[in-house]
Amino acid sequence: MRHPQFDIKSYLAHRVTADVGLVKLKEPMAALPVPLAGPRQRIAPGESFLVHGYGRSVRDDRNSAATLRAARLTATGQPGALQLRLVDPATGNNKPGVGACDGDSGAPVYQQNAGRMEVIGVVSWSTAANNEAGCGGLTGVTPLELYRGWIIETARKMGIELPR
Repeated sequence: MRHPQFDIKSYLAHRVTADVGLVKLKEPMAALPVPLAGPRQRIAPGESFLVHGYGRSVRDDRNSAATLRAARLTATGQPGALQLRLVDPATGNNKPGVGACDGDSGAPVYQQNAGRMEVIGVVSWSTAANNEAGCGGLTGVTPLELYRGWIIETARKMGIELPR
């Protein structure tokens, strides 16, 4: 199910949109489910996040995909309520670093809260260093807090039980 407010024209024009959807898997996942983060205060620059994805590690190289990778990223000085921008703290988007890449869209973005990991958002886009096309610069994240009610209601209608 795609969020009803998702607008492909806005997405393609690099404007914020409800880039969220739910998929019901045929079989349950073997991994332990991670709960959806609850309401929180605004994200502060420098806060730490963990991104997991199966996307490419090298742009335009299909053979570099399909391996689960993790990246520890931090919020830039421009965190917002509609979209988060994360960066490799070691490179600061000034030279190639770690981050999301092609194929990582929809990948979970986690944050530690009270000793447990919670899903706070999903990957929407990425850039190479200095905002060039590619990977390892900025990682754009759609925060799920904005869509929490829709996610819970839609999951219930789909017969999906969300972890608490």
